Amino acid sequence: MRPVDLACAAQVTPQTVRNLEAQNVLPAAQRTARDHRRYGPTHLSALHAY
Repeated sequence: MRPVDLACAAQVTPQTVRNLEAQNVLPAAQRTARDHRRYGPTHLSALHAY
């Protein structure tokens, strides 16, 4: 899912998602061929646990 979709599902902002990834609270996102971040269910679980 896109960062905005993950943020919406976790009720945080997309910037919060990027900050938590940069602080290693979230595992690194997979990247598309165009270098866009893609998150999965484990990222959502990690956000809910945070």
